Amino acid sequence: MYRNPHIATLWVLILIMLILTACDGMTVTPAAQQEGLLLATPALSDPSCEACAQATLSAALTQQKNSVDNQAAATAEIVRANAQATVNQPMRC
Repeated sequence: MYRNPHIATLWVLILIMLILTACDGMTVTPAAQQEGLLLATPALSDPSCEACAQATLSAALTQQKNSVDNQAAATAEIVRANAQATVNQPMRC
């Protein structure tokens, strides 16, 4: 007896959907048990400190280097494609 695999797949999908709808899933974030339980984020003492400036400079230099590297890679790819196109041209006599 031949059984269509699409029918079996459909029944499995229906079964999984019924199981998932039967679950009592939590769709909202639970509230805190006590009102005063939430903690405040500590304030930064000096956001314009030397370490912050150094980190910002380091990040900027890294982005600049990545940009230069990407530009060099793109230029090399263009040169490679031009060379390949030159090699693929038929010879004329």
